[in-house]
Amino acid sequence: MALDRALMQSLDTAALPSPAAAEVQRLVSAGEFKAALQSAAVASVLQQPLQTLSTVSVAAAIDCLTDAVEKALANPDLDETQRAERELLVFYTAVALLRLFLQDNWVGPPSGVNIEPVLSPAFAAKGVSDKLYKEAVDWFTASGETVIVRMVNPLCVVLSKTLLDALAAHGRLIPQAVRLWTCRCLYIQQQMIEEFAESIHDQLFRLSDELLAFAEKEQLHMSHMSLLLERCLMSCFYRESARVRELLVKAQQLAGVDVEVSGALGVRTKFQMRALPQLVLKISSTSNAPLSTPQPSQPSDVPKDIQLDDDTLLERIKLTEETQNGRLTVEQQCLLLSMCVNVKNCYSDMVGEEMRPYVEQVLSDPQHWCPQTMALLLRSRLEAEHVRKMARALTQMQEIVDSLTLETPPAATRLQHLHLVMLPPSWRTQQELAQTYMKLGIHRDALEIYRRLELWTDAIVCHQNLDQDIMAERLVREQLEIEETPLLWCLLGEITRDEACFHKSFELSNGRFTRSMRTLGRMLLMRAERLREQQQPTGDLYERVIDCLQKSLKLNSLQSDIWFKLGIAALRTDNYALAATAYRRKVELDPDDFESWNNLANAYIKTNQKPRALLALKEAVKCEYESWKVWENFIAVAVDVGAFNDTILAAQRLCEITKKFGEWQILRILVDAVANDVPDWEGRPGRSFAERLQTFIEGLVNTLVSDFRVWREAARFFDLVVGSPSKAQEFRNRALADAKNVKGWATNDALIPDICRIALEAMEYHKSIGSRKELMSGRLMLRSVIKAPQTAKEDGSNSGVLFEWLGQLNECMASLQKQLDETAE
Repeated sequence: MALDRALMQSLDTAALPSPAAAEVQRLVSAGEFKAALQSAAVASVLQQPLQTLSTVSVAAAIDCLTDAVEKALANPDLDETQRAERELLVFYTAVALLRLFLQDNWVGPPSGVNIEPVLSPAFAAKGVSDKLYKEAVDWFTASGETVIVRMVNPLCVVLSKTLLDALAAHGRLIPQAVRLWTCRCLYIQQQMIEEFAESIHDQLFRLSDELLAFAEKEQLHMSHMSLLLERCLMSCFYRESARVRELLVKAQQLAGVDVEVSGALGVRTKFQMRALPQLVLKISSTSNAPLSTPQPSQPSDVPKDIQLDDDTLLERIKLTEETQNGRLTVEQQCLLLSMCVNVKNCYSDMVGEEMRPYVEQVLSDPQHWCPQTMALLLRSRLEAEHVRKMARALTQMQEIVDSLTLETPPAATRLQHLHLVMLPPSWRTQQELAQTYMKLGIHRDALEIYRRLELWTDAIVCHQNLDQDIMAERLVREQLEIEETPLLWCLLGEITRDEACFHKSFELSNGRFTRSMRTLGRMLLMRAERLREQQQPTGDLYERVIDCLQKSLKLNSLQSDIWFKLGIAALRTDNYALAATAYRRKVELDPDDFESWNNLANAYIKTNQKPRALLALKEAVKCEYESWKVWENFIAVAVDVGAFNDTILAAQRLCEITKKFGEWQILRILVDAVANDVPDWEGRPGRSFAERLQTFIEGLVNTLVSDFRVWREAARFFDLVVGSPSKAQEFRNRALADAKNVKGWATNDALIPDICRIALEAMEYHKSIGSRKELMSGRLMLRSVIKAPQTAKEDGSNSGVLFEWLGQLNECMASLQKQLDETAE
């Protein structure tokens, strides 16, 4: 609540609570949410308006509370003090409702509170409570995405958001605190549904940006850092890595620390003799106050850190030279965890190794329940992928799940710093435990968790992994007999592959359930791609894929993988404009996806937009810098549009990756452009690239050149641009040496002119020097070139190309011999 007080007090000292509001605030801060909601002061805000309802429904409750807040704050008979008290009471009521939901669905321990009787006796009537639960769950639906799990007291979030919206519309005392908790409401709503929701995303980030701008303007140092961390987590959740990196830089500055990933020698096993480089964190203070020395203690109110029981691996990496970072504050630990989570969102083969130092740093100094629990959970996720550590990961995850039901520490302690770490809802943690059970083959325990949480999708996957498709279908049909829902019909379609089930699901939701069209589109795309691989007709499958995916994206445009699949279907149907639109949207949502950038470039090429294709490929190579395939696409487009600087860069990069080069046509275009001073696509003269091209060509001597014509173009460059005949001759000699090793070149009409032309050009150089030594060297080289076509002629070749060039070679030999004889005289 410290952040809330800072945001409130920064605006107006009148925001300090009255005695009634102060008591409610005390109860909320202490985690006594039921007492706060049942207090006399809150009754005027919550219970009294709701008890006047003639029809009990969520929609009626929303309208009722909105009207009640508006009337209470617009009452002309109230003075400023009374109005401030009403506004604060509404605010603390909203906070109490939301924190009660977080206790039951995030951190524990279970409150045991059923919110309906607390609100009104009418809400607890038989059948009414279930009706309100279903309506509250429906309220969570956004952009066609629905809740996929059984929640506790979802009505709390509905009413909290209603009160906050009413305050935003009619309150004027604490607008920033209202914005903050509205952001938290929206973020909670997003985490309870299946996919990213566009409507939540836009509103959430608009409010968050307003808060950050306010905190920066008012110079609220620690509040600004906390807000940055909250925004970091939201952007991490939506996988906006670039934005997260910007926020983390600012957060480090405000936190007064500099975090650097470095290397140090160390060992991982008990018997390892040779120390190897390991990733470590180096943390230094950038403020006047240095970091204090860590205290070797284990707080009793944090989840137990399960020790690794292995006969080979060490508990932690043992460094050759142990260095210890200073003690961090809890907020600084939360910053490290945000940096760690952002590493996970990056494309890297070493994600686990890069995350490990952050996790170990937090675990080395346990201070608070939230960051310690998050660090343990992150470590468990990493270790679940390693055979020797999987048992510890499972035990640790079970320990975390069990800790959520323990009475200690109390909810008030657990909720501190919750919004500064990406701790998942309790059902997500249990879901991860079940997934670890699945990896270990413990399917029965996993299935029990899925059934208890009503995670029917995971339960079906569990049955299918056991080859129990009939059991999976029976499970869904049993639930359909209880109640027909769009999700269950969709799941039945996934099991039976029956398209009618997906259409039934979509109709049942009145065209609002995105998953039905999303899943049907995926299924049809897989069927079409399979037929295409088998070279069988696909009929109208791709058109149907496009129709399904467009319906899904119309409801929710934040489905990045669906944009990708729409792009595939559009390319298959030669609808390149639609493909470009799809891949453009995909890279907006996921700018680190090189394959989408590559496909976008392909769509641009097909629509004759090659400059835009080059820009797309520039982004692709940033994401996949080590892929020679992407660089090959890049160099082909770059040379086509006349981007000579980019072409040289791509050629250099291809040499570095593949350790060879054979693109002689591209080198020829570059040489001609520089020699003839052809402007590039940005109007820069071709001659300006001469130095860089020369550096590239000279570097080819240390590269495996796979085509002799590359050396011929190198010789042309030194002849036409540099004006160095001797250097040009060196490259012609390389060209001839490689050309003579081409098997059967004398019978290949395509190669004969190239090789013979190089030989004749080389002889011109020898003749121009005129010394006996040069002439004899030239004669020897020319004989070795003539030998192959002469043999081909004697073997009966009747190629006109061969005869023509063999005649020219013989004439050159005669001329060379004549000059040599004259030199001798």
